[in-house]
Amino acid sequence: MKTLTIVMLVIFGSVMTASAQGIAINDPLPHQDLVLDHIDGKQYKLSDFKRKNGLLIVFAANECVAIERWYDRLIKANDLAEANGINVIWVNSNETQRIEGETMEEMRVFAKENKLKYDYLMEREFVLANAFDAQVTPTCYLFDKDLKLKFMGMPDDNMFDVAEVTETYLADALNAYIKGDEIRTKVAHGRGCRIPRPDDGPGGAYIVDIETKDGITLKGTYFNPGVPGPAAILFHQCDGNGRRPWNYVAEELAQRGVHVLTYDYRGHGASEGSNPDWSGMENAAKRWRGVWKEDMITALDFLSSQEGVNTDDMVVAGASCGVFMASEMARTFPERIKAAALLSGPADDLHMKFYKKSDIPILTGVSSEDWSVDKMKEIVIASNNSQSEYVLYKEAGHGTDMFKNSDTLEPKIISWFEKYLITENEENASN
Repeated sequence: MKTLTIVMLVIFGSVMTASAQGIAINDPLPHQDLVLDHIDGKQYKLSDFKRKNGLLIVFAANECVAIERWYDRLIKANDLAEANGINVIWVNSNETQRIEGETMEEMRVFAKENKLKYDYLMEREFVLANAFDAQVTPTCYLFDKDLKLKFMGMPDDNMFDVAEVTETYLADALNAYIKGDEIRTKVAHGRGCRIPRPDDGPGGAYIVDIETKDGITLKGTYFNPGVPGPAAILFHQCDGNGRRPWNYVAEELAQRGVHVLTYDYRGHGASEGSNPDWSGMENAAKRWRGVWKEDMITALDFLSSQEGVNTDDMVVAGASCGVFMASEMARTFPERIKAAALLSGPADDLHMKFYKKSDIPILTGVSSEDWSVDKMKEIVIASNNSQSEYVLYKEAGHGTDMFKNSDTLEPKIISWFEKYLITENEENASN
C-alpha cells in the first residue's frame, strides 16, 4: 500500500562507534611538545595551550554531520570550560582528506562560517589521534590543571535531537570538575564521524577523479565498504553545495556493505567545466539528458570498475535537480535499480511514463512549503509499486537542506535502501 507520512521525531543510531584503547583516565597529556599548525598561519606546541585550570581538546572535522548536529551544544560546553579557566582547542587529524574537505584553507572557512572562536589546529600523521586512540569526531578530552585526563567521550547521547538527550556527558564532566566533585561518567565513547587512517584496510572514503569523454575532470567521493557488495549513486542538488550533503547517508550505507559514489556535476563544486544558464525546465532537461547524462554513465562505469562492486544491484537517490538525474538513471538502467529515494525535485513526462510501468519502489520526501510537493506526490501515485511511499515534512527546507531540519529523513532513506537492497539480498541468498 502506498503511504503518506507526516514525520514525527525518532532517534537514529551512530555514524560509527569509537573504541577506547589509547590514553586512559589520569594519564598525562601525551606529546606536549608536538608542533601543530594553527589556522592563523602560525605554529604552536601543544603545551602552549595549557591554562590555570586545564585544557579541553576536541577532535573535530569540517565535513562531519556529527559536528554539525552537536555544534551548538559543543560550543555551549566549550564556553563553560573557557569561563572557568579551562582552555579549549579543536584539533583536525583528518590527514587522509587534506586534498579536499579538510585542508587548512577549508579549516579557515569552517571557522569563519561557524564563528568558531576557539583555536583550530591541524596535526600531521595522526600523532595525537593515535596517542589518544581518537577514532571519531567529535571526541572530547578534558585535562585538569596538571594535564591529567579526567574525561573523554562524546558531548551527549543524542546527536540528532536535543530534546531526546538523557546524558549530557561533557557538560556534566565539566561541571563536576569545576566544583571539585567526582566525575560520574569518565568515559563516554560512541557516535561520530570516522577519522580514517591509511592503514585502515580497503574500506574508507576516497576523493576520486572521474574523466569524461570530452576531457572534463569530475570530482567525486567513493565510499568503499571494504567488502564485495551492491552499489549506490547519490545525486546532489544544484545549490552550490555539491555532493557533500550526502556524506552521512553514504557513510552509513558503506557501513552496511554498499559501495557508494557521489560526484559533483560539471561546473559544480570541485568539478571542472562550465555551468551555463539553463533557466526553464525545457532548457534544463536538454542539458541534464544530454551532457550530464553522459557524465552519469561515465560515473557509473567508474563505479563498476572498482573491485568488488556489483552495479547490477544498486540504488539511486537525488535531491532537487538530482531527482531528474536519479530518475534518468532508473529509466536508463531499470534492470539494475532496486530502489530510489527522491527529494524535492523535477521529473518530466518520460520519467512519469517510466514510473507508471516500473516496479522500482520509490521513496519521495518533500517539505510542505516546497514547489515540488505535487510532483513528489504524483510520482508515488503513478508508481507501479504498491510499496512506494510519499513523506511530507513541515517547513524543513528544500532537498538535502531538509537533513538539517529533520532528524528522521536521513535514517528513513538509509532504512529504505537497507530494506530493498541489503535485506532482500540477504533473504534471497538464504533461500
